[in-house]
Amino acid sequence: MNTVEKLIKKYAEIFSNIQNRPKWAVKKSGSEELVHPSIPFVGKSYDETKILLYASAENLKDYSGWIDDDKKAINRHRIWFAEHSENKFFPNVHIKPMNNGGLVNVIGYVAMKTFPDFRFSTPYELLEGVSFANFGKFSIEVNEGGTNIDQAGDYCKLEKSLEYIKADLDILKPELLIMPYTIYEHSLIREIFENQYSGIKVITIYQLHHFNINGNDRLKKFEKKDKTKIGILADWQDHFGKGLTGKTNDNFFSFYTYLDKQMLKTELFA
Repeated sequence: MNTVEKLIKKYAEIFSNIQNRPKWAVKKSGSEELVHPSIPFVGKSYDETKILLYASAENLKDYSGWIDDDKKAINRHRIWFAEHSENKFFPNVHIKPMNNGGLVNVIGYVAMKTFPDFRFSTPYELLEGVSFANFGKFSIEVNEGGTNIDQAGDYCKLEKSLEYIKADLDILKPELLIMPYTIYEHSLIREIFENQYSGIKVITIYQLHHFNINGNDRLKKFEKKDKTKIGILADWQDHFGKGLTGKTNDNFFSFYTYLDKQMLKTELFA
C-alpha cells in the first residue's frame, strides 16, 4: 500500500466515526451528509524534501456538486492538479492561496534554501516534490449570501481536524512543516506538535492576505528581497493571480526576508 492509499484508508476510517463529523460543516448538495475531507496532495518525489505545507481552511461556499462523490472529494487536490490545470501557470489544486501563486512561492523559497539539491524549473515540478493541504479539513457552512469564515482563530473548529492532521503526520512523516502562525499559536495545537511530533521543524508564517502583506506592521519592517536572490521565483511573481497583484506583488518581496527570519528561528539556514 503506497502513501496515498494509506492516507485515503485512514481518512475514510476517521470519517466513518459520526463523532468526527461536525454539524457546522458544508454538506453535500441536497443532503445532510458532509463533504468528505481531502487528504493532502502528495508529490511523486515528496521523499526528496519531506516538506509539508498547510494552508488555513477550504472555502466551499460556492462549490459545485462534483465533490458530492466521496471518491473524488477525498483526493481532490491531486485530481484538480491533474484535470483542471491546463494552460495555467500555477496549478489549480483547489486551494486558493496555492492557485494564485503566493504559497507556491513560499514553499519554493523554503525548498531552495533548505534543499539546494532539489531542482525545479516550474511550479508543477516544485509541487511534485512536496506535500500540501488545508489544516482545517472542513469548510464552515454559511448562509446564502454570506462570506467565507476563516477558522484559524477558532480552536473549537480546528479541533475537529486534529485526527486527520495526526494521520497526515504519522503517514507522511514530514521533516519540515510550514503552517499559519495563528493556528500553531493555539496552545493545545502547539502542545501536540511539541509533545508528539517534536522531531518536525515547524516554520510558522502569516497568512497571505493582501492586508497582511501591505499593512502588517511586523512585516513592514522587513526589507524587500533583491530579485536576484530568489532566482526563478522572481519571474513566477509576474504570474501571481488575484489578490497578489500591483502593490501587493511588490510588497511580497519583503515576505522572503520575513521567511529568512522564520527559518532561522527554526534553526534552518537561510
